[in-house]
Amino acid sequence: MLVHIGIDTVQLQGKCFEVAVKKNQRVEIGDLLATVNFEGVRDAGYDPTTVVVVINSKTLLSVTPKTGSDVVSGDLIVDVTP
Repeated sequence: MLVHIGIDTVQLQGKCFEVAVKKNQRVEIGDLLATVNFEGVRDAGYDPTTVVVVINSKTLLSVTPKTGSDVVSGDLIVDVTP
């Protein structure tokens, strides 16, 4: 999965973000991925919308996104069947 937090937030050069995992690190349900100061992102003029992409979906039996509502930490956002 690819998780991109915010739109054009790369311009912040890491400000407002503390990443808790490394590239290609395997994570489990409940693992902390990052801590984000969303108020700081908004105050800097950026959209905090987070995009999540399942990049290997053709190798999986199913990928079912949970849509239609805002989510908070701990919410299920996608069901994936390997």
